[in-house]
Amino acid sequence: MIPLTEESCPDPSGKRYKSLDVFKGLAIFGVIVTHLAILQGDTGEGGSSPFTELMYAGLPMFMLVSGMFYRPGRTYLENLRRRVLPFVILFAVAVVGMTLVAYAYMWAIGYDLAQYDVLEVIGNVLVSKGALIDWTSADYVAERAFKAPFEVTIQMYYLQILVGGYLIFFLIADHVLPSLKRTVTAVLALLTVTAVYFHFGHVQFPFNLQLSALVASFLLIGAYLARCGVPEFLENVKDRKFWIVFLCVVVAAVLSAVFLPTGTNMDFNDLGDFGFFSTYTFMITSLSCGAFILMLAAAFAKIPYVSRIFELMGKYILPLFVLHMFVGKILIAPFVEIGTDKWIPLSFTEGLVLALVTIVVISAGMFLYHMYVKPRIMSRIKKGE
Repeated sequence: MIPLTEESCPDPSGKRYKSLDVFKGLAIFGVIVTHLAILQGDTGEGGSSPFTELMYAGLPMFMLVSGMFYRPGRTYLENLRRRVLPFVILFAVAVVGMTLVAYAYMWAIGYDLAQYDVLEVIGNVLVSKGALIDWTSADYVAERAFKAPFEVTIQMYYLQILVGGYLIFFLIADHVLPSLKRTVTAVLALLTVTAVYFHFGHVQFPFNLQLSALVASFLLIGAYLARCGVPEFLENVKDRKFWIVFLCVVVAAVLSAVFLPTGTNMDFNDLGDFGFFSTYTFMITSLSCGAFILMLAAAFAKIPYVSRIFELMGKYILPLFVLHMFVGKILIAPFVEIGTDKWIPLSFTEGLVLALVTIVVISAGMFLYHMYVKPRIMSRIKKGE
């Protein structure tokens, strides 16, 4: 049995894996294009095709890749302080700050916002839209609807479910990861808990905690794959074994996307049309389609220059994820009338251009921050010491 130590896992403070950075870059590119171009007039209803299944798999694979960077040996409270608390603070500050700034900005350029309660919008997002409502009811759909033009938080529920998953994951990770049997048992138990509640419960918890067990299962799988050397395997694209595995993954991804579709609507607590077994089929399809994207990213990472763009996007994934809807709406608000019937009232082509411009604006801002602002801040801190 391989000892589970910090040295056996990817270390975000040490060696970086280009394939993982490129995957994150490709995945966040897909997320931004989906939100700013593909959703066009869609404020939350899902839809499934083999292509959208492949794109949507990037979301659960974010969780799996996050699990790959787990560092064992820390106490539960230390893990909460290092990994959970920053996400909680980021979520609260981003939701409040971005919503208030978007509200003030739209008011300043002439939007009539008198009918909207900005504090109510913020409160609903912080607790999670539809909390304590049966998600099979019409009331739930109405509650989850787009409420105001200055809403810029379509993506923020992901931080909530990631935090909920971490709360479970950190509690059991060191106990189950040293054993494949215990890891598989834990994953199946977490999926079964989710399946039972989703089949018989139907009431959304505050902070989307009903998805915590499902997210924890992805984190566990990612942590175990890191223990088995998967990040290193992804770097060896020239190895024949890589391509044999890739062909198998392609077949699995196509079959699962066609025959076991998820419905691409996890944020509405819809994991598929297979009743009690939808949680399990969601895991199968997400893993197979996600593995395809991950291995494709690993191959793409070997292409000079172009891959560098997505590698940088992967390094800036958090600001790109948090800010893209906010920046996108800020950019178009003076030129188009943003209402409550569409997230982004543009054609697909216009939305695609907006997505590209948004990525450039955020990435440029982060580059300037790291090149000029951060060094000055650190220099002043050191002088103060």
